[in-house]
Order: sequence, then C-alpha cells, then structure tokens
Amino acid sequence: MYARGMGRVWRKAVAGSAPWARDNIAWSCVMAASPAVAFAILYREGHADLRLVWITVGMYGVALVFYCAYRLIRAIWDVRGEDRGRAQSLMAHATAQSALLCTFEAEATELISRLEELWQHWNNAGEILLYPLGDNPLKNLDHYGSIDLELRDFRLLYGKHLQRIGLDVPKFKSAAVVGGYPSDREYAVVLRELKEHAQGLGDIAKDLYETGVPL
Repeated sequence: MYARGMGRVWRKAVAGSAPWARDNIAWSCVMAASPAVAFAILYREGHADLRLVWITVGMYGVALVFYCAYRLIRAIWDVRGEDRGRAQSLMAHATAQSALLCTFEAEATELISRLEELWQHWNNAGEILLYPLGDNPLKNLDHYGSIDLELRDFRLLYGKHLQRIGLDVPKFKSAAVVGGYPSDREYAVVLRELKEHAQGLGDIAKDLYETGVPL
C-alpha cells in the first residue's frame, strides 16, 4: 500500500515537473556556459573560464534541487487531496446507501406486520394462509373477498419491494431476495425469511454508516 502510494506521488511529481524541465534545463545549460564563453571572446584568451562555468552550474543545480523538492511536496499534497476527495465521495455514497437500506428495512418491517395480520384474518375466516406468495384459493370468496384483497395488496407490495432492492442495491442478498416472488414457500418460511431480511437490511445500513464504505 505504501509503495503504491509513493508510486502515485512520484508519477505526479514527474508529470508536473516534465514541462518545466523540458523547457528550462536546456536553456539553463546554455546560460551556465555563456558567461565564460563571453569572457573568453571578450578578452581573447582562447579558452573559457571553467571556474565561472562550474559556479553557474552549481547555482542552477541548487535551484533545481529546491524546485524538485517543491514539486515532490506539491505532489504529496495533491495525492492526499485526491485521497480525501475519494474518501469523502465514498462516504457520501455509503451514507446514501445506508439511508436507502433503512427505508427498505422499514418496508420489510411493514410487510412482516401485514403478513402476520393476514394470517390472523384468514384464520378468523376459517381459512389457512398456507402459501402467501403462491396460490391460495378461498372456499368462500363472496363472503371473505376482503381478505383476498388484503393478500393481493401484500403480494404487490412484496414484489415491488424485491424489485426496488434488485434495482437500487443489487449487491444485497437475503433468503427472501433469492427466493423471489411469486413462490410456493409456506407461510412460516416466508415470515422467517422476511424477519431475517429486515434484520440484514438494518445491520448492513448500520455498517455502511459507520465504515463509510459503500457496497
């Protein structure tokens, strides 16, 4: 991890320094040698004063070291800024997912309540709600039509709930999601899976909020 981070710093430092080095180093070499050459031409000594050349080169070398240090420090700041921005973006995404999963948890809790009420209403009507997500023909539809409508509404909400989870958080999986709708799973199984489903949604929502790492 450290080596990869330093690699990013070095790449950014080199990328930021390349234009300056390309445009200025060649001119620096010319400017370092030109005073000595000018003196040689002016005084007709026939050779350049290498001391002046080395002094000038040394001055440019010191400036180059300071520039490289500046570019390296700037690259470290830039990389840290990018990391902070990426972390903030991930945190915002995780927070949004957490809020969404909390909404889905509330929907699942409502489905649990509706399913338990359905069971009670069917039981009061002398019927058995064996397959809440499958085929449950009523013996006396004319007399007990209202509980059939309740079951229809429950199924619509259940199917819509699973569809939204599949679209908005496809990485979330539970037995209820895998089982799908429609299904011939019995009442006890559907109820148990819904409770585990709601618990899972709540646990992951809390984890996303605390860690800041999205799914």
